[in-house]
Amino acid sequence: TIQIPRCVKPEGTSPDMRLLCISDASDKAGGCAVYGGFRLPDGSYTCSLLCAKSRIMRNTVPRNELEAILLCAETSMTVQHSLRGRVKEVFYFSDSNIAICWVLNTQKRHRMWVHNRIKEIRNAVKWVSKGEETVPLFYIQSQQNIADLLTKPCPLSTDMLGPNSDWQSGLPWMRLSSEQLPKTQ
Repeated sequence: TIQIPRCVKPEGTSPDMRLLCISDASDKAGGCAVYGGFRLPDGSYTCSLLCAKSRIMRNTVPRNELEAILLCAETSMTVQHSLRGRVKEVFYFSDSNIAICWVLNTQKRHRMWVHNRIKEIRNAVKWVSKGEETVPLFYIQSQQNIADLLTKPCPLSTDMLGPNSDWQSGLPWMRLSSEQLPKTQ
């Protein structure tokens, strides 16, 4: 009974797209969701789920969060490649301060496992952002993290995943203009 719209671009909007890539992890799993949006005349954006992935993970929660950010970076890279140049902005969000600090701090020496994932994340983001050195990775509160549905046990229903659900069309903050997004690093 779940229907998923195939066309996410509304009539009369610019062909330029913005991606919001959101990751989350727990002690047993990690996942990400990639949402695409088009700018509306009032400055806000549409928001539609394009792709989501999850994996079983067996590390500590901070390492799983780092793995989820890597999964998010790889998934957004695949989505952008599929969209062939239509994506003009990409933002990444996570609710893990530790993993975000690991990725953003280039001065600290990390253990090899963490270092390798950070390197992969930064390379994937660099490819997506066309060579920019800054990583657009931001903190989002857990209550605002839609990717929690992938990692936390909760009773799911078709109403929670259907066409007009938060899962399909994003949370209200995801429709804000790029300047108004909760971008805390």
